[in-house]
Formats: sequence, C-alpha cells, structure tokens
Amino acid sequence: MKRGLAGWLLLAALGASGAAFAQQPADIERAKASFRAGANAYAAGDYPAAIQALEVAYELTPLPAIAFSLAQAERKQYGAKHEREHAERALRLYQRYLEQEPNGARRNDAQLAIAELEPQLATRPAPGVAAPPKLQARPTRLMVVSDAPGARISLDGGASAASPLIREVTPGRHRAHVTANGYRDADRDVVAVSGELIMSEVRLSEQPTSLYVWAPLGADIYVDGVYVAEGGPLATVPLASGDHQLVVAQTGRQLVRRDIKLEHGHTHTEYVTLEPTQQRSISELLFIGGGVGLGAGIILSAFAARSQNKAEKFIMLRNQQHHATGPELLSYNAAIVERDRYRTGAVIGFAGAAGLFITGLFLHELDSPSLPAQRRQLNRTDASRTTPRVAFSPVTATGNLGAALELHF
Repeated sequence: MKRGLAGWLLLAALGASGAAFAQQPADIERAKASFRAGANAYAAGDYPAAIQALEVAYELTPLPAIAFSLAQAERKQYGAKHEREHAERALRLYQRYLEQEPNGARRNDAQLAIAELEPQLATRPAPGVAAPPKLQARPTRLMVVSDAPGARISLDGGASAASPLIREVTPGRHRAHVTANGYRDADRDVVAVSGELIMSEVRLSEQPTSLYVWAPLGADIYVDGVYVAEGGPLATVPLASGDHQLVVAQTGRQLVRRDIKLEHGHTHTEYVTLEPTQQRSISELLFIGGGVGLGAGIILSAFAARSQNKAEKFIMLRNQQHHATGPELLSYNAAIVERDRYRTGAVIGFAGAAGLFITGLFLHELDSPSLPAQRRQLNRTDASRTTPRVAFSPVTATGNLGAALELHF
C-alpha cells in the first residue's frame, strides 16, 4: 500500500461512496478516519494496527481499493510473523480485488502477490504443528500523529516516541503530550474505544520567530514587500519560519535587498548600512558648487565695491580741483573697468550659486527609493505612505547620463 496521491484518491472515493452503499455520513467519516489511521500505521511498520484500522474501514465501506490495502497489510504481517492465517486472508482479499476491479490500477501488483502466496499456502503445515488461533477480540489502540518535523509524543506521562505513536491502551480517556523543536507543546485528550484503533492528529503551532534588523534611523523596513517597521538601533519583526525577502530603503540611500531564511524558534539578526545614491552625491556636489559660487560672488562684490570707491574718490577730487592729471584719469578709467568686471563676475557667481542650489535642492528632495512595482504592498494603515510623490534622477536606469522623472500615485 502506498501513501500519497493514491491515498487521497481513495479518501475521495470514500466520500463519493455514500450513495452506492446507502451509508450514513457518520459512517463515511469514520471510514475515512480509519483508513488514514491504517495508512499511518502501515507507514510506521505497525502492521497489526494497520490491519485493525483497515478492517474497520472495509467493514464500513467495502471498496476494492480498501480490500487491496488490507491485503497488503496482511501480507506484510505474514512476512513478519509467518502466521498462515494472514497469508490466507491476504490471498482472499487480492482475489476479491481482482474480481471487483479486473482492470484496476493495482491489477499487476495483485497478480504478482497471488503468484507469490499460492505456492506458500500449497504447503501444508507439518504434522503436530497447530495453526495459531485467530484472535476473537480486537485490541484497543490509540494512534497519535503530528505533522511537525521531529515531533515526539508521550501518552499518559510515559516515554516519548516519534510520530506516529501507537499504543495498546484500556478503553477510556487518555492524555497525549506532543513536543517538537521550534513549536509550542500541546496536550490532547483522546478517548479510546474498546476494540478499535482511534487516531488523533495533533497540529502544533510554531513558536514565534523574530527577525532583528539594525538599520539607519529613519529607514523603512519591508519584509516580503510589506512595510513592517522604521529603522533604528534595533527593529524587531515577528515572522513565520521559512524564506523571506528583506528590503531596507531610505531617501537618498541605495536600496538594500537580502534573501533570508528563518528557522523554527530561532532569531535572526541583520545589520544593514545604506550607501548614498548617485543622485544624493550629485546633489551634495551641487550644494558645494553653489557655496563656492556664492563665496565667489561675495568676494567679487567686495572687489567691485573697492573699485567703485576708487572711482568715486577720483570724482570727489575732480570736483574739488576742477581738473585731473593724466595718471589720475587713467586710474579712474581702470577702476571703472575693474568695477564692471567684478560686478559681472559677482552676478555670474550669484546666478550660478542660485542655479546650483536650486538644482541640488530639487535632486535632494526628490531622491526617494523606488521599490519594484510588484512588491509595493505597503501597510495601508500608514496613510502618509500612500500619498503621491515625484522622483527625479539625473542618471537613466541604464546608468548613463541623462534624466529620469518618475510619478508615483
């Protein structure tokens, strides 16, 4: 008997068999539970428990697929204990399966099993060797199953064992305790029914797994495309275990994207430093250039004022003496030329400084990180993050000189 797709198809067939066998919904659900218990016991190598559970399922819903599964368990038990009754029952069940499903999916397997069993059963037991008596009463068993990796299960305070745990118990209430690394412990009360195998599936909840992010103050932290926290000395993000993508973004800084894997019950710390963007570096250079231009304008304005003072002094002397010498006239003309040159240079310096400051401020204010469109699933409770914004870059997406303007709504 194989678990997996075939088992789920069988369970689906069980769900559809109610009309064919005029069964009650409760019987169908009980048959499904018994078949799952039998499949788990078979996989665990506990063939007597598998036989017990599959017998119940077959009695409630006599489907050919269940007959084949029960035959497999009987044959496995015969191989383990060499008790003839298991081989005889397995042979009858294989034959019944072929009668009911002559073209079934497990037809070849059934024929091979029959060809193997018939020669063994043709040999009669040695004289004086009595066949083992068939048990009249079915034992009372409990099966506790957990899908958590590495789960350990104990029953009524006994020794723990790996999942699935199968024990013969007395009828009545029992308590199972399930533990697994990275999961919260769980206790489950299970009621054992006389003569039946009762299976209880226990699902453990994962212990919280925390991601600690050290990022610059003011940065935005995204996990799997969703805004989760603001950067700072230590940001704590509770997450489920598994693969995640961490993105840290900040205005004027290069986007950092990392793929991380979190394990059950463990913490993980990421240290993130953000480098300035090319746009931010250019804006800072423009501010420096604007400062240089402003300083040059101020210095040239001072020189222009000095030259103006020289010219005004010549005019005052001329008004007092009513005449000017040749050297004095030359000095006056030179002062006027210097003044005009310095004024022109100052105007250029101030204008250049203004242009550089405005351009630098424009680049500085619009230097916002752009997350990929398919991952921009921001937290809608933060209204400030859903406002339209404009981003400008003096460099194209290919890294060449040019210009790029982005509008985000």
